[in-house]
Amino acid sequence: MSRDWALFSRLRKVAGWTNWPLTGICLAANIILGLLVVGLRLPFLYLDSVGTILATAVAGRRSGLVCGIGFTVISSPWISHSWMYAGTVIGIVLFTETGKRYGFMRTWRATIACAPVLAVVCAFLSAPVSTFVLRISPPDGLSRYLAVRTTNTDKIVLAGLLVELLDKTLSSIVALGLRRLMIGGRRRAREMALERFSSETESAASAVRRGRG
Repeated sequence: MSRDWALFSRLRKVAGWTNWPLTGICLAANIILGLLVVGLRLPFLYLDSVGTILATAVAGRRSGLVCGIGFTVISSPWISHSWMYAGTVIGIVLFTETGKRYGFMRTWRATIACAPVLAVVCAFLSAPVSTFVLRISPPDGLSRYLAVRTTNTDKIVLAGLLVELLDKTLSSIVALGLRRLMIGGRRRAREMALERFSSETESAASAVRRGRG
């Protein structure tokens, strides 16, 4: 059966099957979750990188980049200046691609352990844009918990780190849950496709034998 599946996989690649449908689904997930957070005004959450993490984990960095950067462009009308955080998107994609070697987006334990590291990466990549380009202030709900004597830059970095810790941990967990669901669906689809492929192969072989007879 493994040989039949390997042959079927090669034929599918030759036929031009790509991961672009998955990329579109992940991009839609980013848009839907981003709009949901904005619409419900959920504090300290973005959830707009779930699709980017999922696309990178399943289909590779090219799919993740298309999904993430595509979202920053599409979401500009309701998330102002989101395209300026394209560097953060690239950081998410590269971290996810590298983290897969250590179990990130493969096991729950490794994913939860790696999520804080991803949060640190995102916080420091987004801080220059927030501080020097957009000149935003830390969220009011976090400002009182930060040291009064720290500079505004330090406050933005610290506030961003706290927000990213919550957001990226939850985003990674949701993305892994979706991946687990996809694996189950793909396994069933694989079995069905293999059954069809085997039956078509057997039918073709029978036709050849009848022709020779």
